[in-house]
Amino acid sequence: MEEASQREKLNFQIAVVDQELSKTMGHITTRFNDNISYKGRPYREKMRWDRTEMLYWLQQERRVQSLEMFVEGRTALPVRLPPLSQSQENHQTLHKQPLSDCERNGRLLQHCKL
Repeated sequence: MEEASQREKLNFQIAVVDQELSKTMGHITTRFNDNISYKGRPYREKMRWDRTEMLYWLQQERRVQSLEMFVEGRTALPVRLPPLSQSQENHQTLHKQPLSDCERNGRLLQHCKL
């Protein structure tokens, strides 16, 4: 929960700065008829990709930490979530299925294929 509220706060702060920056960039573009770039890349595009890339690498870092905790025996293997594209109905059906030995025990077994 704390991570989610911190992330929400940071996203809000980024959005405020981004909005102000967009206004300023619009004035520069209009007044000087010039495109703003950073190392040859259009700046708006760069910022959009940087944010996406940052979120991706943060997600990868959380996955690594989770797997390290599992390997060290401090936590169970995380349950796989259904893809976001599946409906709520499919999600509820998934929970009614019995757990495998691996999922119940929370550890990798030689015969389990993950």
